[in-house]
Amino acid sequence: MRYLNRRAWGALSALGLIASGAAAAQHKPAGAPAVAPIGDATPPADLPAGTGPSGTSGTPKGPVRFDRVGYAAVGAGDSHGAIAAWGAGLPNGFAEVTDLATGRTILVKIDDTPAAKAGFLADLSPGVAHLLGLSGSAPAKVRIREVQPIAADEVALEQGRPAAPRLDAPPILLTGLRAQLAQVPAPGAAAAPVAATPAPSKPAPKLAPAKAPPAPKPAPAKVTPASEPAPAKPAPAQAAGRYHVRVASFASQANAKTLAGRIAGRVTQAGKYWRVELGPFADAAAAKRARDGVAKRGYGDARVITD
Repeated sequence: MRYLNRRAWGALSALGLIASGAAAAQHKPAGAPAVAPIGDATPPADLPAGTGPSGTSGTPKGPVRFDRVGYAAVGAGDSHGAIAAWGAGLPNGFAEVTDLATGRTILVKIDDTPAAKAGFLADLSPGVAHLLGLSGSAPAKVRIREVQPIAADEVALEQGRPAAPRLDAPPILLTGLRAQLAQVPAPGAAAAPVAATPAPSKPAPKLAPAKAPPAPKPAPAKVTPASEPAPAKPAPAQAAGRYHVRVASFASQANAKTLAGRIAGRVTQAGKYWRVELGPFADAAAAKRARDGVAKRGYGDARVITD
């Protein structure tokens, strides 16, 4: 009897499990998808399509950013120490500037005013030229690519400080950029003007040669009889008197003669000195007038002396 009860209990348990499963099936939410067999799974219809692994390598939709190669004027303008580039064709914001000669790349602040020089893609401030290692006045070959930097780099450039260093352009990229630059005309390059062919001119009418006037006959030279030289005027006799004006004394005879010639005086020697004197004068009044005259000419030590 005990055995039969156990078998009956097992049957009843099985019936209970089946009943509970059926009840759970009745409470299943409406519209729940059924589990597809392995190998028959299909992606949802609204899954975005992609052209690369995991659909992440497709070209993002949005405005095309500025990216050009060309020539830049080095150290142009007064930027007050800013690390900036400007030109009418550049957008406002920030950009990477790459030196196509070395591949060195830095982050700069860009502006669309003022306009760059004629034939140039942009003007580079002295700060940019320093960071790129550019020197001299030759145009720089550059690539300018618009970027959106992190906030810390924006603040640094707004304050006139360099942004964080950026990686140099790899050689394979530089080769392509230089090929693009070969299609850009260098600043100031212009086609040589073609010389215009001059229009044929009419031959000038032949003119009869003008007759030269007859040369004037030379006038006969007047012969004047040789005349004897006029007799030299006798030197004026030295005025007599006992008054003299002693102007100055010199240790050099040459200096004394120079002053004597200047004031119409005479030089006398007294030991190892040479004196410059005026006179003699007939009276003291004449000597005083002479003394006052040389005193006005700067020789205030002149004095009247008598023999």
